[in-house]
Amino acid sequence: MKLYDETNSRRGLHMLIILMHIVTVGACVLFLGHIFGSRFSMVGSSMAPQIEDEEVVLINRAVYMIRDPERFDPILFEMESGKRTIKRVVGLPGETVKIVDGVIYVNDAPLALPEYMIPLASTVSSSSGAVTLPGDSYYVLGDNPQFSEDSRNKAVGLITKKQIIGKPWSVILPFKKARFIP
Repeated sequence: MKLYDETNSRRGLHMLIILMHIVTVGACVLFLGHIFGSRFSMVGSSMAPQIEDEEVVLINRAVYMIRDPERFDPILFEMESGKRTIKRVVGLPGETVKIVDGVIYVNDAPLALPEYMIPLASTVSSSSGAVTLPGDSYYVLGDNPQFSEDSRNKAVGLITKKQIIGKPWSVILPFKKARFIP
């Protein structure tokens, strides 16, 4: 009678190593899924046509741990009310932003908008006083400003880095409209 069986011991050690690999891979998949695969369902048309009402987008939660938001980045943030929404960064910390007759000025220079943003001139409320952004604040606008509650509105106001959850990077639902977000 053997008290120690080397074959069973090696088999047990081999199974333990396989189990550890499975747990490690599973933990990595869950972590990466949480960081790069967080989902958000858009409500409203403030970001149309880039993100339409009821489309589901994936959010990159890690990007702003590495770097600060840049001009024209779309961001998911949480307002003081607890509501989450997506808007696009127009003004950066330390800059002065004003809107006159539908033209956005950053540090007294007119801002050239990318083609996917609808110009403010076509909106009802297109003028606001100059706002100098504190060191951790961002001025945000919707791509479709006529239907957007954004930094022009006191309910939203300036967005601090602490409020930013992540960067929307892809529309995933509905499948027919899946695409990357500029």
